[in-house]
Amino acid sequence: MRLIQTVASAEGFRDGASNQGRLGLLEELIRLSKREAARLLLVPACFLTARSEDDVPALMADVDRLASGAEVAVIGGVDVAGPASKRAPTIDDLVRNGRLPYFGFAIGRVALAADSGRLWRQTSVNHSNADQIPNEAVPGGERVVTVDGIRMGVLICGELFSWRARQGIGKAGARLVVDVGHSGMGQGLIPAMRGVAKEGQCCVAHSQHLSGWYGRAVHFVDARGEQLSADVDQAHLVEHGSLWAAWAAREV
Repeated sequence: MRLIQTVASAEGFRDGASNQGRLGLLEELIRLSKREAARLLLVPACFLTARSEDDVPALMADVDRLASGAEVAVIGGVDVAGPASKRAPTIDDLVRNGRLPYFGFAIGRVALAADSGRLWRQTSVNHSNADQIPNEAVPGGERVVTVDGIRMGVLICGELFSWRARQGIGKAGARLVVDVGHSGMGQGLIPAMRGVAKEGQCCVAHSQHLSGWYGRAVHFVDARGEQLSADVDQAHLVEHGSLWAAWAAREV
């Protein structure tokens, strides 16, 4: 199976006003995926932004319309970014209560057969607060979807740094695990990806937002734990207005 893996412009990150432009960029990426004979497109977490959780289904329907029409599966994310509040709970409070406003999705008939899509709430943001979630909330088999006959697991951003999530998803029997990241994942990213590969004997692909593409890379680790990151070059840019995404093709 062929995968188009991306990193994307940070412009418009967590800004609902950018959704139309980002959907336009997504449409360009789906066209690219079809030209490249890819069955799966991986985009970052918070590729789209909702004002409230009630608005998430409409955004998912927009993605489904683009993906299903092209018979390309899309895995990515949507964040809820409502008005700021002086009494907003802390991130640790949100983790403990299972209320992080960050979601990952898998959409497209190719991905899910009869289902229109899957949506999961992010459970933790780092290795510390990952220990605060109940055992039943640890990502595992419920995060596995099938794309073109290939089983793959989905982690959302900082869940990658949770040994519990790496273990849970590793036991799910996926050939590929994807991590849809937000931004600024830091130097621990590649070791964490290797940890997933070791747990599950699987490939691991990552996507996130970047402030610029020059000198950056699209990160991938194979099932042996070998880093196969691809340097971003201008020939692998897709642009839509002032927005851009850089891509690499992978065979899984």
